[in-house]
Amino acid sequence: MTAQLAHALRSIADAGGDKGYVSVAAYGHSAIHGRLKHWNLIETPSPRSGRWRLTPAGKTWLEGKVRIPEQIQVLNNQRVDSGSGSMISFSDALALSKPQSEWESEVELEWLRDRAREERAYLEED
Repeated sequence: MTAQLAHALRSIADAGGDKGYVSVAAYGHSAIHGRLKHWNLIETPSPRSGRWRLTPAGKTWLEGKVRIPEQIQVLNNQRVDSGSGSMISFSDALALSKPQSEWESEVELEWLRDRAREERAYLEED
């Protein structure tokens, strides 16, 4: 687990991914989000959709109620271990990197909210 992955999970939640699927491909982090699935923190309705939502485990970890394995092993896009070793909380993962400036965080959050509104509007049209 890295700070970048923890931020990506929070981005999904902030965009509404704790309530439904949100599109993340538009801002170029879909590969990062794809890595979160190996911890069972997010799920997608179909591979390559670019849409993700938090799993119950992801929401619980984001809320700081549980710790997850800091490292896991993945082979051919499949998790191959039970995640033994040190455990990490969401706040510990965030602390692994330097914080963004307040302005950068606000800009990113506003952009994600706009994308979530666009995604919802698109889905309601169908």
